[in-house]
Amino acid sequence: MQAFLRLIRWPNLIIIPLVMAAIRFAVIEPMLHISGMSPAMPLREFWLMVLATMFLGSGGYIINDYFDRKIDLINKPGKVVVGQKMSRIGVITWHIIFNSLAVLIGLWLAWQVHLWWVAAVYAFVSGIFWFYSTTYKRMFLIGNIIVSLLTAMVPFQVLLFEYTYQANEGIMLFGEGPLQQNLYIIALWVTAFSFFAFMTNLIREIVKDFEDIRGDMRYGRKSVPIVLGLKSTKWVVQVLTLATILAIIYVASRVVFDWFSWVYISTLIILPLLLHMYLLHFAHKKRQFHRISQLMKIVMFTGLLYALIVRYNVLQIV
Repeated sequence: MQAFLRLIRWPNLIIIPLVMAAIRFAVIEPMLHISGMSPAMPLREFWLMVLATMFLGSGGYIINDYFDRKIDLINKPGKVVVGQKMSRIGVITWHIIFNSLAVLIGLWLAWQVHLWWVAAVYAFVSGIFWFYSTTYKRMFLIGNIIVSLLTAMVPFQVLLFEYTYQANEGIMLFGEGPLQQNLYIIALWVTAFSFFAFMTNLIREIVKDFEDIRGDMRYGRKSVPIVLGLKSTKWVVQVLTLATILAIIYVASRVVFDWFSWVYISTLIILPLLLHMYLLHFAHKKRQFHRISQLMKIVMFTGLLYALIVRYNVLQIV
């Protein structure tokens, strides 16, 4: 069981329902209440969507480890599951099971919203994970961007499904009325969370490439550190981190008006990002890059938790 949980990256996997629940219950739901509305997507379908996303994530982690087995034996020999603690056939079987379940749920959701392309999207994402593991991950920056886009879609799909259900109930999503203005603000908030997820995950993916550089070089991968070199890649990461900080400050200056939010954002998001830049500047060993990568994971989590403050602030208005 321990090997199986390691294979599906259970700590990363449980973040998916936390993110999606935070977007629905801490951002969308209280903001809809301002207009006297409730979420249109039924709870059953919502949790099915969450489950399908977790199945896709599990399948993605599995197929990645399946094709990365030789490289992982170099980069992290003590953590290899495929071919060591679980057979290759057993691993690929679980990959097929998880993806099949995700597509089946996608079919159910597609039937509910009368949009059959929704099921095709789940099948497409499953295929993307396969090609990422076999092809895109070996290409310069492409694999990092794809994984980051998929990460950003975790919170954003909650908005897409909710607005699809709203439209099916006859709600006009666009226009000049107060309801449409509120729906627009909700979309901006969720987009901001998705952008934050994209940027922080992209930064973390590149930092993780520092950790895996030995195995990647041996098997001909064109990761960013291999193509640009360590020094230039550090500058790329620093620029991305600084851009993220500036984007947070800009957005917060327009929508955040309470002192507690500013304290939270400053101490638990911006300050760790600045620490990330400082530590990266001096890092040169694998364990140092690993710690920096873990720090970015913490920043991603604290960014998610800010949704709870959003909920509290909105409920003060309602």
